[in-house]
Amino acid sequence: LWAHLNSLGVSPMLYMARWISSLMAQDLLLPDILRVWDALVGDLVGPHPLLHFFCSARVVAIRKELLAFSDMQCLGLLKRDGYPPVPVEDILKLAYKLRSAYSVSPLVERETQARAPLRENRLLSPMRRARSWGMKARRSRNRRSPQGSGG
Repeated sequence: LWAHLNSLGVSPMLYMARWISSLMAQDLLLPDILRVWDALVGDLVGPHPLLHFFCSARVVAIRKELLAFSDMQCLGLLKRDGYPPVPVEDILKLAYKLRSAYSVSPLVERETQARAPLRENRLLSPMRRARSWGMKARRSRNRRSPQGSGG
């Protein structure tokens, strides 16, 4: 598919730049935009990789049509008004498949997701981290102290 589009001079920049810069807002209907944004924001790996795979999945979803047309027709298909009706859920499923096939292994991805809270803690400033640890220590001391003691 890439070779076909490349031979016709249809660069990914002609359609994907608009999709990525607008987060698909120019090319999808509002319910579909909200569904895609929900998937992007809720993705634990991060929104950017999923957005790139979603854009690729949009192209792959209409592969047969793109291979059958010439350059201007291909570009017309990739624009909002020319894009064939493909359910956004199907494109999201394909994006998740592409990501699992072409990115890090699921085991590494799961470990990365498990470490996400640790990374967030490292991103805190030293003062905020110290305050956070101090609050945790105070909470644990309060839990250990017997109720009814005045001190």
